[in-house]
Amino acid sequence: MVAVALIGIVATLIFQARETKIAREEARRIAIAELLKMAMDDPDLDEAWGPVPARNLSMLVRRQAACMVCGSLSV
Repeated sequence: MVAVALIGIVATLIFQARETKIAREEARRIAIAELLKMAMDDPDLDEAWGPVPARNLSMLVRRQAACMVCGSLSV
């Protein structure tokens, strides 16, 4: 009987550890998304990401969006 209870406790701890890892990763992704949104909305914060080339800006925006989508798919 004690062995069954111990197995149940171990299984619960493993499940909680997995859920905690998932929650941490989701919080990290949300924080990064918020930072990106803030940088896009505020020109002063946008400069912190480095200089923007003086070329076709719409192409740059499309490329960055594609990189963000591809990055989110790979995880």
